[in-house]
Amino acid sequence: MGDIVSNVCDIVMKRVFMPRVGVLWSSEGPKMYQWQSCDEVTWVHYVPENFSEVFKVDNNPCYFVESLEDPRRESATLSALAIPMASMQLISEIYLGIPYSAAGLLVDGCLEKGMPVVLHIGSVKCHPETTAAKKGTFEDILLKLSKKGIAVIAGDEFVRKEDGVSKALYVEEEGWISWCEIADRLSGVCKVLLGKKTRLTDEALDRLRSLGIKVEER
Repeated sequence: MGDIVSNVCDIVMKRVFMPRVGVLWSSEGPKMYQWQSCDEVTWVHYVPENFSEVFKVDNNPCYFVESLEDPRRESATLSALAIPMASMQLISEIYLGIPYSAAGLLVDGCLEKGMPVVLHIGSVKCHPETTAAKKGTFEDILLKLSKKGIAVIAGDEFVRKEDGVSKALYVEEEGWISWCEIADRLSGVCKVLLGKKTRLTDEALDRLRSLGIKVEER
């Protein structure tokens, strides 16, 4: 009997201390239906009401995001938030800073609390706002999202191209340079060139790569 109680307590304690990572879905896809559970993390899925089915994975709760009474309060239960295949509506809400949907309020709550938010934009590549004529504008949107503290994951179609408009940013300062020190200098930049004694922090490198900006040493 003592072993059973001990095992139950161990399981409960493990669940209590496991990080709860939210996954905010905008659209259905193969990756959603192939989701697998993980023993180190509790994945909490938030799906729109128009989804044809919801997740049924052990210890991975799933909620309709519109049913949340207080999305900002819900964000306090999470350790981080991932947004695969983000919709243009959600990106627009975050960019404008005027969240009105339950999904937008959930993201806003996470950002207010300073928790990690990772957003993938691969699913919007066919949207009119991402055509070549508006590419520069969309790149500025991605940069602003990154400044808000969001780690943006962009597909190859969003890698910045070197052309007559794009330019390189020369960073000559000696020592370690953080993301905050270069974030406001990246408009129109396709490449960052580092001086011989200049080093970027891991955060700065990750954010530059997520924006499709190359980093090279001079």
